[in-house]
Amino acid sequence: MNNEIPYIVPSKGSTTKRYFSNEGLDGISRNVLSEEERDHFECYEFVCVEYYDLSLMQEHEIFSRVQLGVPLTTAEKLAVINTPITNFAQSLYRSYPSISKIIDTKRGRPLQVISQALLMIENPEKCKSTVKCIETYLKDDREVPFGLSQSVKQVFETLTTLIDTDVQLFHENHKFAPIEFVFFCWIIAKFPGIEIDTYQDYLKNMKDYVRRYHVDVRFNHKVYMTLKRFVDELEQDEELVDELWDDFYENDEYDELWDDIYGYDEKVEDNKGDCESLPSKKIKIEK
Repeated sequence: MNNEIPYIVPSKGSTTKRYFSNEGLDGISRNVLSEEERDHFECYEFVCVEYYDLSLMQEHEIFSRVQLGVPLTTAEKLAVINTPITNFAQSLYRSYPSISKIIDTKRGRPLQVISQALLMIENPEKCKSTVKCIETYLKDDREVPFGLSQSVKQVFETLTTLIDTDVQLFHENHKFAPIEFVFFCWIIAKFPGIEIDTYQDYLKNMKDYVRRYHVDVRFNHKVYMTLKRFVDELEQDEELVDELWDDFYENDEYDELWDDIYGYDEKVEDNKGDCESLPSKKIKIEK
């Protein structure tokens, strides 16, 4: 007997009550449980989960699992938290269906990884590799900050463009791990509005980087710290390029500065000889 019964539905609830009262299904009283067993049984906790707006297929799937005694996953338990941030996370999954092509869609996983991405974007220092951390974040009954909602929507629009452009890039060589989804969302939020091919470079570099140190890329502390180091190094390189970029406009030695950044002399000039346009910045981290 488990110390937690995952579902209570009307038929199961009434059956449990009759069982506890030593009453058989035929209405005849029987000594099913001893007094000691009844005392022990009273200490068990029953968890009741109520779902709304389910499709008929979802109802059948849940009822089938109840009958087979399959408990809720940790991710599924997050869905019962009714707060604005939880509703926002669920609305993102509905509004951007292409996301289902790069994340695990089984048994509540979308809500879990999207919530982890939200926390990572809003406060990376508080994001930990534990479900308890996400549960605490979702239970905060506050309105979703406007800045966060705008930033996240931009992230998911960029993700959708990347998926539509080349979805196989996410799974190339290695399956796209949930923790990679979380960190890549953070990368897009940290470096908004750049070229799609630059984001593609970031994605490939991130996947290569983390697998230099970890064969199994899971959501744990070691992998988390490796990916955080990648983002920190990416940010440092971005700052270096920004400094060179500023110098480029302030210095007449275009060719020398261009070589410092790109390693080749190609540039676009207008009739006055001034630089007219610059290619998008691309960073490749090598270790």
